Order: sequence, then structure tokens, then C-alpha cells
Amino acid sequence: MTKNCVHVMNYHKHLCSGRSQAASFLEEFLSLPSGSLSYGETAAGKPYILNQPQISISLSHSEGLLALFCGREEAGIDIEFMKPRTSFREIAEIIFSHNDLAQYLESKDQPRTFYTLWTRYEAEVKKAGQGINALLSKTWIPSERYTHWIVSNEYILCLCASERVLSTIEISCEPDIHLMPL
Repeated sequence: MTKNCVHVMNYHKHLCSGRSQAASFLEEFLSLPSGSLSYGETAAGKPYILNQPQISISLSHSEGLLALFCGREEAGIDIEFMKPRTSFREIAEIIFSHNDLAQYLESKDQPRTFYTLWTRYEAEVKKAGQGINALLSKTWIPSERYTHWIVSNEYILCLCASERVLSTIEISCEPDIHLMPL
């Protein structure tokens, strides 16, 4: 495998775990027999493939969708359903940097701005292989290496990766899912 890919699929938590659904996709994508990949997890919860260490993966799921990154370099992915809520101010004040908090507070579309910033933070933390405590410490400094998509007008998806990965990413999704760059 030489390409970097993002795939977004429907996810039904009651039928199987996100990791088992992602594993099935990865085995098909990599042309491997079913059940041939073995997985591990770092202390912070970052998944990896034990028997294919050259492949980096990142997973995220939210309200019926699962997003998966796989490639040759580390990356982080986050997808969030944009829940209708009037204010995220308390969360933003705890997590966001001063500049990001100001951007959120000044936005005419605060819910979308919140989810755009939140998914960037989550994707950054996943790329670094750190847990949520990295966000709570307020020492986290987001990079400029990320891209966003709107998914089916209800979700925001963010990928944090090197410029090389972002410039070569192949994006796919199931037929009933629509992706649009943000």
C-alpha cells in the first residue's frame, strides 16, 4: 500500500464495534484475508496494527458514522455529529486556546465553529497518540497541518497529518454519505 486514505462509512454500534468494522474494511482495502490483521492499542488508546507496523491507522465514530484513516505516516482523524445546541462556551473556555476561544466567541455560526475547532483538537491529539488530558492541560498547541470536510451536512470531519499526506489523500465513502470540503 503506497496511498493514504480516508474512508467514511455507516456505523451501527449495536451490530459490531467500530474497530471490527474498520478491520473488515482494512483487510479488503489491503487485499488481505479476513481475520488476518492483529491489533494493539497504546496506553492512551491509539490503535495500531501489530502485524503491519508500517501502516498507521486512526479511527473516529459519531452518531452512526465511522471515519478511518490508513497510510504510511501518522495521522489523526475525528468526526463529530453537529448536535443542535445553543452554546458550547463552557467547553470552549476549558479546552480552546485564547485565539481559538476568541474565534469561537466572535463567530456568527458558533456551533459550526465549535465543531471545526473541536475536531481539529481531537485529530491533533490522536495523531500525537495522546489522550484527552493533553487538551485539558491547555499546553496543547494545534498545528496548521489539517483539513476539514462537511459530511452529509450534519457532521464535521478533520484529518491532521503532514502536508505530504494531506496533498495525496484519497477519500472514499459509502454511496449515501456525501463529503464536501470545508
